[in-house]
Amino acid sequence: MSVSASGRGRHHTLVPLALLAGLLVSGPALATRCESLVRDPARQRSIPVAVTLPEAGAALPVVIWSPGLGGGLAQGRRYAEAWAAAGIATVQIEHPGSDATVYREAAALAKAEDDPAAGQRASAARVRAGASGGQVAARLGDVALVHALLAGGDTLGACITSRIDAANAGIAGHSMGAWVAQIMAGQALPGLMMSNLPPFRAALAISGSALAPAAALPTSAAGIAMPFMLVTGALDGAPENADAAARAANVKTRTALWPHLPAGDKYLLVLGRATHMQFDGSARNLTASIAARLLPATTDFWRANLADDTVAAARLKGFRPAEGEVFELR
Repeated sequence: MSVSASGRGRHHTLVPLALLAGLLVSGPALATRCESLVRDPARQRSIPVAVTLPEAGAALPVVIWSPGLGGGLAQGRRYAEAWAAAGIATVQIEHPGSDATVYREAAALAKAEDDPAAGQRASAARVRAGASGGQVAARLGDVALVHALLAGGDTLGACITSRIDAANAGIAGHSMGAWVAQIMAGQALPGLMMSNLPPFRAALAISGSALAPAAALPTSAAGIAMPFMLVTGALDGAPENADAAARAANVKTRTALWPHLPAGDKYLLVLGRATHMQFDGSARNLTASIAARLLPATTDFWRANLADDTVAAARLKGFRPAEGEVFELR
């Protein structure tokens, strides 16, 4: 899909740091939100979106957000609100085919079988189908469509987006959505051909995966030249009772991509005992303790790379990890 970028000028209003710190933990102030459907006749898809805008400002930087498998517009909302408080617009996407219907249908399949083992197999197969390569490709198409509409000055369904500057766009996601961010950032995967990628300026992958075998990672990661932030936790996919060795092994798996990223504006943040679902960005799962660490760091990442905010860039580079956390730069 060919994508064009707007050439509108930039003007971004800085938020006082004391005010921003309070907003990131307690919630947004003065943000507008619109939920609607974006229709793609060519692929016969109706794509739910949510647009969160700062109350004031024009030529706003924007982040496109892709949730994890089974996720919808609730996932990522806390991120969108926090970023809006700092002058960053967000467009959340709910992807048909890998949204909440996956787990509803998986549960129905399990219930329909008389044999529990057969029901479990049917349920697991439905979940695997939701995370298939075809569904990843569909998500990539959704993101490309939304960015193209923004760049062309179109509305997103009923949501007015004229204050958004698609030339200053970032891509972010959690879990399966992190795969989207990694690929859009330039990670190459065997059998996946991508051309005319949206011109994102930065990418944030939360709870991502390597996506490629260990031997292929140097080549797979080589194309991620843009500013890139990788976030995970010691219990991101590991049982809560995992011992120290199991937690370390889990972090190593989650961060396998990190050592192979090209140097320059790359950031790794590992948050102590944070779990997989605590990272989904929903009001239900994102706890205050995780939000207090994650929201300021990701906001500074976007401010630095989408709004050319040198103060935010310096603050991010000087991030001090707390006990049990890891923060690295490349």
